[in-house]
Amino acid sequence: MDYEHFAITLFVVVLSLPLSIVADPTCNTTYTSGIPFDVFSGTLNVYSQFCDEVGKYNGHESVSWTVNTTGDMLSNTLPRFDWSFDRTPAADGYTIDLAYNPTTRGVPCAVHAGCTEIFQGFSSVCGHNGASKDLMAYQASAGSGCGLYTYFITPPANAVSERRCYPLNYFGHYHMKVQDWVLNKLIHEFVCIPDRQTVHASDNSTWLWNEKYTINNVPYLFQVYWQDGCYQQTMEADFNFPIPGRQDVNCSGLLWNDFTQCSQNDGVGGNITVGCLVYEYKTIDQRVHGGF
Repeated sequence: MDYEHFAITLFVVVLSLPLSIVADPTCNTTYTSGIPFDVFSGTLNVYSQFCDEVGKYNGHESVSWTVNTTGDMLSNTLPRFDWSFDRTPAADGYTIDLAYNPTTRGVPCAVHAGCTEIFQGFSSVCGHNGASKDLMAYQASAGSGCGLYTYFITPPANAVSERRCYPLNYFGHYHMKVQDWVLNKLIHEFVCIPDRQTVHASDNSTWLWNEKYTINNVPYLFQVYWQDGCYQQTMEADFNFPIPGRQDVNCSGLLWNDFTQCSQNDGVGGNITVGCLVYEYKTIDQRVHGGF
C-alpha cells in the first residue's frame, strides 16, 4: 500500500471538509411570535451586526445581544436608513435576544460564516408558523460544531388591543335588556374582587371561565383568561391589575367598558386583550352561541 499517497489524500480530504458543522435548528413552536420570517433573512436582518461581533472573537467568546427588529442593539439604537421596499415593516415594540456560546472542544471552525448560515436556517425552518404560515417561532437553537446559537423573541410588553364588540345580532335577533346598575354591581362585588389569584398561562384553574349570573332572566357572563398561543416574558399576570404600576387599567374598568363602549350592539358585550389576558363580558346564554 502506498502510505505516502494515502496520507496526502487523507490530508486533502480533511482540508476539504466544512469547518463548521451546522445542525438543523430546533424550533420551539409552543407559541408563535408576531415577527415575520423575512426579519431573519435578506440584506437588512436582525443578525448581521451580531454575527460581525461573533466573528471578532473567532468563536472563542460568548456573545449575547438584545436587538430590535432591525438588528440594532437596544443600547445603541441609532436608526439605519432602509432603502428596501420589499421587506415587511418592522413589528414595533418587539425585542430579540441573540446569543452564541462556544463549546469546550476547541475545534477550529469558520464561526462567522456559520453564524450567518445558522440564522438563515432559522428563517427557513422556524419561519412558517401561524395562520399565515410566515411567522417565526418565538424561540430556537442550533449548533454549529463550534458552539450553540439561540434566539428568543419577546413581544411588546402589556400591549392593549382594540376592543372587539359582538355584532348586533351575533347571538340572534332577540336581545335581553341589560340593567346597567346590575352589571356594575356584579363586576365590582362578584367578579373583580380583591382575593382573585394570579392568572397563570399554564393553569386554567386560575382563569375565570364562563362565570354566569342570571338576574331578572338576563344572563350576564364573564371571562378572564389567558389568550391561546400568547406568550410574554412572565407567563402570569395579576387578575385585577394586569399591567404592573397601572391602576387605571383594571378588571372592573375593562369589563364595564366591554358594555359601555359596545353600545351599538344593544349591550351584547365584547372583549379586550391586555398583554395576554382577555377580559370578556357578554349577555348571552352559552347554549345559544359560543364566543368568537
